[in-house]
Formats: sequence, C-alpha cells, structure tokens
Amino acid sequence: MRKSKEETELTIHKLKQIAKQHFIEKGYSQVVLEEIVQEANLTRGALYHHFKSKKALFSAVFETIQQEVAEFVETEAMKTDDEWLQLMKGCRAFLIAATESRNVKILLIDGPAVLGWETFRQMDERYSMKSLREQLETLQNNNQLKEISI
Repeated sequence: MRKSKEETELTIHKLKQIAKQHFIEKGYSQVVLEEIVQEANLTRGALYHHFKSKKALFSAVFETIQQEVAEFVETEAMKTDDEWLQLMKGCRAFLIAATESRNVKILLIDGPAVLGWETFRQMDERYSMKSLREQLETLQNNNQLKEISI
C-alpha cells in the first residue's frame, strides 16, 4: 500500500529529526543507520527509499539546519528598520546560531568534511551567504556602502 504524500513527509521529517540527534551526539563517523531506523520504528528499506546513503541523510539534516539558521538570522535582522543595524544583528545572530553546541558539529566540523568543500560552499551560499549578500546589496543600493564586488 502506498503512503500518502503527508505520511511520506512525516516519515522523512521523523528520520531527519532522529538522525540530527545522532549526528549531534556522535558525529557523522560514529552514526549507525540501523540505530536510526530502529528508533524511528522503520526498516532500512524505508530509510533507503528516501535517502540513498548515510551521506544523503546527513546532507538533508545539514540543509535543514542551514534553513533554521537562515530563518533565525532573518528574524533577528528584521527586528529593526535601520539597515546597518540589520546587518549587525544578522551577523551576530549567525554567529550565535552557528556556534550553538547543537549546530557546531554538523555545520562547522562534519559539514565541510562529509559534504566536501564545494557542496558545503554551495549550500552555505544558498542560505547563510544569501542573507549577507542581500543586506550588503541593500546598503550599496541605498548609497550607505561603497560599491564593492559581492
């Protein structure tokens, strides 16, 4: 019997949440997929249906954390109308979120090592760097920052 789209999304979310905890607590190299599927009460086949490998699961978890950090940065930056303060609040929020104990191992240690520098930078560009780039461009467009190559 095929699962509904909602059930599929719930399964993926469940796998990512459990995997996230394992990656945080153990680090990528010590995570065992069998433990994740047992905790999720699923089969290995179910996991591999959604994620072709441990690296693919890690990549999905990494991207989720990148999204969460980007949303936090955006929320913090928008607490003021002053564009310079937005930049400063956004940078500060990024540093806070990226260095939280729950994020450090995945974002700053395992991320570059597991995904490879190129993939890591591409994901970082989509989330963290996107916000910074947009804020710098806003400052440039409003003649508050000298024209520089961004």
